Amino acid sequence: DQLVLLIIMNKALGYLTGALAALYLVLTIFIGFFLLVIGSIFIRPFSRVAFVKFGNFVQVTYLCQLVYFFEAHHTNLHFHASGDEISPEASALLTPNHQNHDYIILYSYAFRNGRLGNVRTFLKSVFKWLPGFGWSMWLFGWPFLSRSWEKDEIYMKNLFQKYKEDGLPLWLWIFPEGTRITPGKLKSSQEYAKTKGYPVYKNVMLPRTKGFTSIVKTLDGIITCVYDITIAYSGWGDRFPNPQDMFFLDPAKEYGLHMHVKKYELKDLPKGEEELSQWLRESFEKKDELLEEFKKTGRFPGPVLNLPQPKGQFAMPFVLYSSLLVLSFVLAGYFFL
Repeated sequence: DQLVLLIIMNKALGYLTGALAALYLVLTIFIGFFLLVIGSIFIRPFSRVAFVKFGNFVQVTYLCQLVYFFEAHHTNLHFHASGDEISPEASALLTPNHQNHDYIILYSYAFRNGRLGNVRTFLKSVFKWLPGFGWSMWLFGWPFLSRSWEKDEIYMKNLFQKYKEDGLPLWLWIFPEGTRITPGKLKSSQEYAKTKGYPVYKNVMLPRTKGFTSIVKTLDGIITCVYDITIAYSGWGDRFPNPQDMFFLDPAKEYGLHMHVKKYELKDLPKGEEELSQWLRESFEKKDELLEEFKKTGRFPGPVLNLPQPKGQFAMPFVLYSSLLVLSFVLAGYFFL
């Protein structure tokens, strides 16, 4: 009976700390947004590059807390990476498969390579209206796409030109599948692939090539590498975890974030649109094979990458954001109560 009670209390404590961490991150994203607003008013009019560097600082200090709460807070959640070594200082396009809210594992990877402040992700335009998170991403120049390719193409060229003028490192993520995989979406993708004579995948969906080919051509001169990323999870059974699942882990179980990395030089990719489209489909065929192997062995093949989480980089951001959070509550109480 005492053992059962101890297990229940341990689970309850884990869920409570997870809830507090989630609440903290939701509240402090508004602190980050407020800092970006200040930078937009007092820094960007004089120097866009200085504003981007300031924004990189705001982004990395906030997101490293996110990585810490998911990983260091949960000692039974482990990050595993295999495949090619990369050049962290190089600007790159990352093309992961899309299983669920895969940002946590990608943030962990960027943090370990010192590029958490340089991350930008293609998002649906509706997300820019998400309080706190969406507002901050929009203000800091993350790419938001509509469903109109004519509008998106012009918008991307203008945005990428700004990235080029900034001359700063960039890690740009795009999910070529276009949406998170579900059994229904996978079935529809398989049926479409059959009608077109394309490979039929079991674990990924057929990538959308039009946007990818245009983005690669537009990014020429801005990025130098493409990192083909394959993502998998362990510990959640047959389903893919969402952020809530990662916050509220069962302390009696072990969980894993798994990543395989294949590096390509941009100059080595095909130049023609159809050839580049075929390259992307073949890369997803390889992802499908990797995921099939993962289901059998619980790991990806290839050399293991030694990417320990950086130590000592959490204290300063936590002190900064928690102090500003307390200050905001004090000021709110003073002026409104």
